Amino acid sequence: MDDITKAVSSDIYGLIVKPWDVDRLTAELDRMVTRVRGERRRDRREYELESQLKIAGEFQYRLFERAVPVTASFDIEVSNRPAPGIYVTGEYYEVIPLSDTHVLFLLGDAAGHGVKSAFVATTVKAIIDDSMDRILAEDFEIGRFLSELNARVMERLSGASEVLVSFSAALLRASRE
Repeated sequence: MDDITKAVSSDIYGLIVKPWDVDRLTAELDRMVTRVRGERRRDRREYELESQLKIAGEFQYRLFERAVPVTASFDIEVSNRPAPGIYVTGEYYEVIPLSDTHVLFLLGDAAGHGVKSAFVATTVKAIIDDSMDRILAEDFEIGRFLSELNARVMERLSGASEVLVSFSAALLRASRE
């Protein structure tokens, strides 16, 4: 009985008692080979998926990477770390100097984690990059910009289900000393 207990606890594929029946033994071996092949295919798919997510994370990092402006008026540090094992993020930030005394800080977050929210954040990034001329214009207004941003995000992501993007902007002004 100890042998049976050890065999069952060691994750055996099947139990065949002596004397062996050749047909049953062959069927058990075929089932074991099929299971092992399936596990190997699953492992390869998981490895490929993880590799692709790492590549996407590196791409997104380079796309979002911007040197935070250094000014005499502001000391700003930012950090963005995706969830472990996901490699991409739905979070977005941008620090845009408007003058020596004003900095626009944009912060966004797409609902959820993973590829979908990363695509949403990348879409928002593309819209903001496309809007940079308007942001740097003399007549820039945060409220108007956020309304336009919202309209463009809604237009680009229309038809996508369960997309929620939270976006904030702050116009930071250096205090006069």
